[in-house]
Amino acid sequence: MSDYHCLDIEFLSVDFSKYGYPHKSEISKVHHAHLYTKKDEIELKFFFDDQTYFGDKLMDWASKIDWRKFGSFLKGSNK
Repeated sequence: MSDYHCLDIEFLSVDFSKYGYPHKSEISKVHHAHLYTKKDEIELKFFFDDQTYFGDKLMDWASKIDWRKFGSFLKGSNK
């Protein structure tokens, strides 16, 4: 049994082309992720092509949202 759950995460109503650099680059709304859980901790690890700049765009977007509402931006499905 693995120590994580495989998911596809869809970002609902988030236009990542507006965040980070370069602007206007096409970013998929669906990304593969691994969900790790511990007693007092949850870690969500996204996998993406570095050339999409998704990591930079995600960090820029995440710095502008209310983290208490983070889950409302996501739709997860089992892989």
